[in-house]
Amino acid sequence: MYLRDEVGMIKGLIVLSSVLLSTNLLAKDSKLFELVSNYQNAKYEYGKFSSQSLIKQRKVQIYSQSKSILYAIKDYCADEIEVRCANLKSEREIVSCLDIDRDVLSDSCNMNLSSIIGGKYFEESFEHKGIKISKGSYFFYNPMSGFKVVAAVLTEGFRYKGVDYKNGRIDFNINGLSDAYLAYDQVIDGVLYSSASMAIFFHVNGTVKSSILAEDTKFGDYVYKALSQISLDENGKVVSGVLAKDYVISGGHYVAGDYIWF
Repeated sequence: MYLRDEVGMIKGLIVLSSVLLSTNLLAKDSKLFELVSNYQNAKYEYGKFSSQSLIKQRKVQIYSQSKSILYAIKDYCADEIEVRCANLKSEREIVSCLDIDRDVLSDSCNMNLSSIIGGKYFEESFEHKGIKISKGSYFFYNPMSGFKVVAAVLTEGFRYKGVDYKNGRIDFNINGLSDAYLAYDQVIDGVLYSSASMAIFFHVNGTVKSSILAEDTKFGDYVYKALSQISLDENGKVVSGVLAKDYVISGGHYVAGDYIWF
């Protein structure tokens, strides 16, 4: 299931990497080569998270992973498979059959399929937990928590609580945004965070949980190194980080560049 480690789930958009990098596999399967080429061309022309790219990305995913997808959902989609996809033989055809017309699927079938490859593409923009869900985006759901929305793949960047974020994969917690990628270096709660290399994570109360510092930054008595990861508790106190200077802390001698946790 495509859920981020923070909530016991695995990120979904990285699954295709082995397919895209496996030239031997592509050379042996002309159809897969065609699908991957169409996806790559759409990324180049429209952008990685454009609606055009996301549609083609899912076609690659279904084609390359249909066996495992069908195995995971077959018990929940048994009626749909028997009635709507009865004349289809291959796993690829059956999963594609289910994905094409989501509105006629039972909630159980649709939500379990959506937890693996994502839900249907939204035809209009709307707001969810204060975040603009742009046209062409889709949700991921968690079957273990009553099919709550746990993540989305957005076709457009968005602004949330005065901060600008990139399009792409984001995750939700019960109160709003759990993690996303900053559109550029920005100040949050008085700290300048970097938009490079990793997402910024938030606690349920909305305070920063973990991110990359854009500059040397002082928290409490110590200065932490620019372009290093900092982890904070819900009150903004450091849990772990990389020191920017030499310090004596609790009788121990630390030098700049040392990783410390409390």
